[in-house]
Order: sequence, then C-alpha cells, then structure tokens
Amino acid sequence: MSFRARFLLNMITAAMALLLVNLLWHKYEGLPWLQNRIINGGTILAGAAYLAAALISSRALGKTLRKLHSYLLKLELRDGNDHDVKLPDSAPEVAKLESTLERILENRRAETERLRQLEDYRKEFLGNVSHELKTPIFNIQGYISTLLDGGLEDETVNRDFLQKADRNVERLAGIVSDLETITQYEAGELELQRSEFDITEMMSEVVESLEFQAGRERISLQFQDPGKPIIVCADSFRIRQVLTNLGTNSIRYGKENGISRFKITPMGNKVRIEVADTGLGIPEKDLGRIFERFYRVDKSRSRNKGGSGLGLAIVKHIVEAHGEQIDVMSTEGAGSVFGFSLPIGPC
Repeated sequence: MSFRARFLLNMITAAMALLLVNLLWHKYEGLPWLQNRIINGGTILAGAAYLAAALISSRALGKTLRKLHSYLLKLELRDGNDHDVKLPDSAPEVAKLESTLERILENRRAETERLRQLEDYRKEFLGNVSHELKTPIFNIQGYISTLLDGGLEDETVNRDFLQKADRNVERLAGIVSDLETITQYEAGELELQRSEFDITEMMSEVVESLEFQAGRERISLQFQDPGKPIIVCADSFRIRQVLTNLGTNSIRYGKENGISRFKITPMGNKVRIEVADTGLGIPEKDLGRIFERFYRVDKSRSRNKGGSGLGLAIVKHIVEAHGEQIDVMSTEGAGSVFGFSLPIGPC
C-alpha cells in the first residue's frame, strides 16, 4: 500500500471513529444524533486538530523518507562521501536510524578506499613483476641472438655470452622461485617444520657463506658471537633463509669498505638477532614500505645490484609465521639495522 493510500485510510478510519464517538455522546445525553451543536462542534474541532496533526506529521515523515531514499541511492551508487547523515526529524527512532546509516556509509567509504588501494597496489605489482622479468629475459635474448648471428663460432665470445645468459637464467629462476614461495606464504600453504637448533652455530655458518660476496663488494663481516650455544625452537631452513637474505642485503646495499654486523643477544626467554650495515640507509618515507613485494628504495641502484626484490617480503612472512615481528631502524646516510626475536628452549 502506498504512503498516500495509507494516509487516506487513516483519515477515513479517524472520521468514522469520531462519528461513532459523536453518536454515543448524543445517546448518552439522550439527544437525537447530530442535533447538539456543542457535541458536533467538539467533534469537528477534534477532527480538524487530528487532520492538522496528521498532515504535519505525514509531511515530516515524507521529507525524512525522501532524505533516506537519497542516502540509500548514494549507497547503491557507491557514493558515500557525505560525512553528515542528518534526517529532518528529531525523534529517537530517527536518531537511531541516522546512527545506523552513518555506520553503513562509513563502512562503505572504508571499503571503497581499501578497494582503491588494492587496485593501485595491483597495478604497481604487475608493473614491477613485468619489469623484473623483462630485464633478464631481454638480456638472455640479446646474448642468444648474438651467438646465433655468428658469435657461437668465436671462442672469445661464445663462452662469455653463455655464462652471462646462464647468470640471467639463474636470476629469472630466482624471481619465479621467490614469487612462488611468497604466494604460498600468503595463501597459508607453507607449514613450518619446527625443530631445536643452535642459532649461534647457524649464524656463524651464514656469515662464513657470505664471505666471498662480501669480499667482492669490499665489505667487512663482523659476527658478535655470544660465546655459547643458544638453542631455539624454529624452522631451521626458513630461519637460515632469513639470515641469508638479511646478510645479502646488508652487503648488496652497503658502502665500499663498509661493515656488515651480525649480532645475537639473549634476552630472557628469547634471543634477539640483528643484522646491521653501514650503507646508505633508508629514507624515513620509505621505511613503511620496504617489506612490500618488489618495493625498492633506489630502483636503478637496486636493480643493478641484482636480486628479485622479494627478499624482505619473504623475511617478513617467515618471521611473522613464527609469531614474531621483523623491525628496522635506519638513518639515511649511516646505515640500517634489521632485527627480530626467536623463543629460546625446547620445542
């Protein structure tokens, strides 16, 4: 039933009720129906007052409903930018409706903003993936084309170009492998294989494995050995991956003749692990994004140094999978310190 039809029905019902009251009043007074001016006048005044009140109320209600319809249309069109939901009625029920509608609109605004950010992130991610894959692919293509154009018969060229193509294949395989790993982490498909191991011994082995790379970059490695075994409960394969990624980054982005420091510090029932460098540091505006996939502070310098651009993102996922947090402190021009904790003791 329409709003107008319902209003008309209410008026007819009210009129019949007033006529019935008028009739009963006449009978009570012992008078013929509609013969007493006072009773008839009172009935007419009561009817007029009810009609006026109903008209005023219906107009206010109609205005409120039209305003509500306008907000709902905006909600349907995903246009929730109005911050003040104010309906033209001060009744408590309308105030509750305003509050509910405001919450709905606020949730829609937040959802719209989140979708916009996800869309921006998707575009940036696809652009970064295509760029990271394009570089080694084009390099491989160039080396192979040169060999096919006659370089294969030149012994001074063929081996060198094949080795360069092989390095780019390794880089390409590394990017794909890291992408697969981080996708599995984000999908919750990789389960940790916790075991007890000596984190001091593992750190020593990782530092030793990085010596050749550090020497090539003229970076000194320093390991502040706690001087005793420290048994932790964690996934040894994944933690070694974390230490290797952090160590590789400290060397890759360090300054020539700089230092990469590896430190283990027992702290109650946990052990604090830190990897520091004396490199260029990270600008404050970039600190909140360095753990994003493919995010690079200095894109040209980072890509020249190699790497998939996924190392820190993988580190973050591994550490968080252990129930811990990776943190970073950095001063631009002085270097950075990455740190996290692991629980000490048996599994």
